Amino acid sequence: MRKLAMKVLTLVTVGCVGALSGSASWAGCEGVEAWELFQTLTAPGSVWSVAWSPDGSQVANGSGSGAIQVWEADSGTLIQTLMGHTRTVASVAWSPDGSQIASGSDDNTIKIWDSETGALAVTLAGHTDIVRSVAWSPDGLQIASGSYDRTVRIWNVETGELVQTWFVPTAVGTVAWSPDGLQIASSNGPMIRIWEAETGDLLKVIGTDHRAGVKFAWSPDGAQIASVGGAIRTFPDPRLKIWDVATGALLRITPDLYGSLLTVAWSPDGARIATGTNARTITVSAADTGGVIQVLTGHTAYVESVAWSPNGCKLASGADDRTVRIWGPRE
Repeated sequence: MRKLAMKVLTLVTVGCVGALSGSASWAGCEGVEAWELFQTLTAPGSVWSVAWSPDGSQVANGSGSGAIQVWEADSGTLIQTLMGHTRTVASVAWSPDGSQIASGSDDNTIKIWDSETGALAVTLAGHTDIVRSVAWSPDGLQIASGSYDRTVRIWNVETGELVQTWFVPTAVGTVAWSPDGLQIASSNGPMIRIWEAETGDLLKVIGTDHRAGVKFAWSPDGAQIASVGGAIRTFPDPRLKIWDVATGALLRITPDLYGSLLTVAWSPDGARIATGTNARTITVSAADTGGVIQVLTGHTAYVESVAWSPNGCKLASGADDRTVRIWGPRE
């Protein structure tokens, strides 16, 4: 895929190392049942989003300062800081081939960056309110974005052109492609909508009964969706729900004993689900039963984002305490 022509470049590179907690060796992590903190990395503002590079060697985060940081996961070295957004970066996502990073911001824009050089390739403008979520299609040819302007938009990555606009009744919180790329899910209010990616046809609406602020994650096989609904502070919700995508049926409800659930991520092998809470904890639970495997503590404020590494061995988390934390198998 041809990269976009560079239009603007604003890059700050800082060679600092995050505080280390222990020494990490992540080889041979099959059957891991316990994790511990290996890295604590400092951000310039509340961390709203964390994302792993496809090869698992780097972690990117978006912060309340408008900066995007890219870290070497093993060493905690800050590789580069991407500057260009003027408000909070609520979502970051790596392209499937790892060559680019997309970011969505409260400044109403989406930016696409060269992940190696930090060059800003293009700014996608069109949303008229906060862009809360961005997601790459599995083939890397399109980006979906969700905004408080009550739209989901699909963009052609190569040309930067807007391909489709889908309208919903309220602000969009999360967008995500199904693993096979045939469908896109979006959340607004307590609802999850499933769309046919190619045509934009609305296939299904799932009424989650979460109070508001729904975030969700597809299972790796695309058959289920995990949802949480505590992202709006005035409407706490401690329930993790699992849905059958084909039927829209609720399969299971698991209450979290530690706080309102703000974010969710499904492990690549489908065995575990991680959730972040307003109690400053991360809960790792079994996807099939909902049983708690471990509760990770260390953050000192709300956990806004969690993400599994591509091999499922490590977990990254971002919080309002202005840190990114990387958790690895306990030795």
